[in-house]
Amino acid sequence: LPNYQVTNKKKDHQLSYQPIDPKIRSNLAEYFQPYNQKLEEYLGIKFNWEMNGNKEQKQHISLSQVKEKLHNYQSELEQIKSKLDSKSISKSRQTFQVVEENVINSFVQSSTTSTIVVENYDADSHPIYDELFWGYEITEIQEKTNNQDTINISGWVLGKNSPVVAIEIVELSSILKKVSVNQLYSDIAKRYPEAPQVKEIGFSIDFQVKKLRPKFNWLIQAVFADETRMPIGCIRTNNTKSLNIRATPLLTEEAIKFLENFLKQKPYAKVLEFGSGGSTIWLSKLTKNLTSIEHDGKWFQQVKNQIQKQKNCNPVDIKLSARPYHTICEKFPEEFFDLIIVDGRDRMKCFEASIKLLKPGGILMLDDAQRERYKQAQDLLIDWQFTKTVSKNRHTYWWQKTLQKITNIEPNQSLTNQKQIFHKSEESAVIAGVSMVKDEEDIIYYTLAGNYRQGITKFVVLDHLSSDKTTDEIRRFADDYPEAMVYLIEDRDPLFHKFRKMSAAAEFAHRMWGAEWIFPFDADEVIASLDKPLRNILSQLGPKHFCLGLQHRNYLPRSFYDSSEPNPLKRMTHRKKEDTSLFHSQGYSKVIVRWQLGMEIDQGHHLVKFEGKKLPVTALGKNHGLILRQYRYRSREQIKQKIVNGGKAYEVSQDISQKHGGFWQERYKQYQKEGEKFIDEFYATEINGYSDAIYDPAWV
Repeated sequence: LPNYQVTNKKKDHQLSYQPIDPKIRSNLAEYFQPYNQKLEEYLGIKFNWEMNGNKEQKQHISLSQVKEKLHNYQSELEQIKSKLDSKSISKSRQTFQVVEENVINSFVQSSTTSTIVVENYDADSHPIYDELFWGYEITEIQEKTNNQDTINISGWVLGKNSPVVAIEIVELSSILKKVSVNQLYSDIAKRYPEAPQVKEIGFSIDFQVKKLRPKFNWLIQAVFADETRMPIGCIRTNNTKSLNIRATPLLTEEAIKFLENFLKQKPYAKVLEFGSGGSTIWLSKLTKNLTSIEHDGKWFQQVKNQIQKQKNCNPVDIKLSARPYHTICEKFPEEFFDLIIVDGRDRMKCFEASIKLLKPGGILMLDDAQRERYKQAQDLLIDWQFTKTVSKNRHTYWWQKTLQKITNIEPNQSLTNQKQIFHKSEESAVIAGVSMVKDEEDIIYYTLAGNYRQGITKFVVLDHLSSDKTTDEIRRFADDYPEAMVYLIEDRDPLFHKFRKMSAAAEFAHRMWGAEWIFPFDADEVIASLDKPLRNILSQLGPKHFCLGLQHRNYLPRSFYDSSEPNPLKRMTHRKKEDTSLFHSQGYSKVIVRWQLGMEIDQGHHLVKFEGKKLPVTALGKNHGLILRQYRYRSREQIKQKIVNGGKAYEVSQDISQKHGGFWQERYKQYQKEGEKFIDEFYATEINGYSDAIYDPAWV
C-alpha cells in the first residue's frame, strides 16, 4: 500500500493526499493480503522484465507470452477468491467497515472547523459532457433559516439526447439523497431553442451538513432517463479560514500605493476583485463601485459581516459563486471595469476572462505573479504597459490596457480640406447619442445603458411632454452610470419638429463635448457592434466618410415571453429573420454621422443634410459588424400609446404632417374609427406574425 491515500480527486485530476494512520494501514494490509501476495509476485516479474532484463530476454518474450502470464495470475486470484468461505468474507467485510470508520474518525478528530464548498464541474473538461448536456449549473447555495445544519443547493440541468430526471448526492457508492428534476427554469430553456421544449429542468436539494465528513468529496450527479449517470459538481468540506483584517491588502507596498493614488483620482472607478477578504474591506473605503467574487460560503458571510460593522466602508456588491467562478465574467458587459484585481482561486482562468471586461486604459493586477503557473499571463498581454513590483517573497504585477488611436476631424464649416490628428485618449473622439422621447418609461433606461456599453458616453435627451415616469428612468440611468454625461432637456413645445430639435441637440453635444460622431436614436433602438468596439470602427473610417448607414434588426413580441422580466432587451429574444432597410437599394434605415457645423438631422433620423443637400451614405454598418437593434412593439398597451402619441403629434404639427409620419397618422385614424378592436388586431398580428422568427437574444 502507498504511504498516502487519495482523499480528494477533482475533475481536473489534481490530487491532494492525507497520511494514513499506521494502525489503519496495518488493518488494510491484512484485509488485502491474499490478493497482494499474487499481485506483488506478478508485478515483480513484470518489473524485472521491463527494467532489468537484457535485450536478448526481451526479444524472446512475445506479447502472447505476456498475455498468457496475465491470464494465469488472474486465474489464481479468482481461485483464491472462490476459496474464501462466506464466514471469511463476512469477517473481512466487518474488518473493512471498522477500518473505514477508523479512517473517518481520525479525520474528524484531527480536523478543525470546516466550511462547505460546492463546486460546478467544468463542462469543457471532456467531450462527453458536450455529448450528454446542453448545459447545467449549480446556481445557489443557501443555509436553511429554520435549521442551520441543513443547506439548500439548487440549479438546473438540460440533457441533450436523454432528459435528466433526477439529481443524486453520492458518497462512494451510496446514494445519500435523490430528488427529481421538476422545477421551472423557462428562461434557461429559452437559451437553447434547438433543445426539446422542456421547462422543468430545475432541482432543489436540502442536505444535512452534519453528514459531510471532513476531507471527503460527495458527488452531485445527474441521472438521465436512460439511467446514465454523470457528475456535474461536488460538495466538499474545507478548513475554515480566519478573517485576518489587515490595515492594507497582502500586496507589495508599491502596488498598494499605486491603488491608493489610482482610486483617489477615480473615486467612481468600477472595480472587480476575485477573492474576497481584508482587501475587500480596504478597497471599499476607496471606491463606491466595488464588485467582489467569492466561492466559499462561510468566508463570504464573514466578509459581508465585517463590511457591515465598519463605519467608513462603501456598500460592496459581493457575489457568492461556485467554482470555477471565472464564468461570472459572462454576466458583465465588455470594457466595463476600470480596475480588476485577480487574487483568488482559478487565477489564470479569471485573468484571461477579465481581459475583455477592462476598459482601454484600465488596470489588470495579478498577485503572486511569480508562480510558474501564472507566467503565461505576460505572454497574453505582451502589448500592454507592464509594471513589476517585488517585496520580500511577494510579487505583484499589473498591466495597463492599450489605448486605441482615434481619428478626429477638426471642426470646419466645409467638408473639404480636413486633416487627421491622433490622440492618446479615447475621450478625444467622443461619440454622443441624441434622442427625443415621449412616454418610454418601460425601455429608455435599458436603451441608454445598452448604448453606453457600446462606447457612447455622452447623451442629450429631450423629453417631449411625457406623462409617465420617463424622466425618472433617465435620471436613474444617470445615477447608476456616473461616468456617463447626460443632459435631460424638458421639451414643452408641443410641435413635433424632431428635425429641428434633434439637430439642435446634436449641435449642443458637438459644442459642449467636441463630439465627433453623433448617433441619433429612438428610445427603442440600441446600436450593437458584433465584431469590435464601436470607437475602433469609427476611427478606422477615412475622412471622406461622414454618414454610416445602419440596418434595423427588429425584435418581435411573442406570447411565450416571461412577462415578469422588466427589461425588454432581455425579455424579447426573437427577431425577424432578415434585417430591414428603409432604403432597400442602399441597404440602410438610420445613420450615425461625423458632425460638422451646419448639418441638419432629418425628421425620422433616416438621413442628414448639409447646406440643404442630402449627405451620401458612403459606408454601411453591416460591412463593419454594426447593426441597430429595435424593440418597436413590446406590449398591447405600449402599442396603443405609441399609435395615439404618434397620431396626436402630427395633428399638432400640420406644417410637416403632409411629408412625414404617414404610418402613424393612418394607424391613429384606424384606432379612432375602430377603437380597442383595432389595437387587439394589431397586437395579435405582431404576436402571431413572422413564423420564421429566429431566436437571437441580445447580450444584456
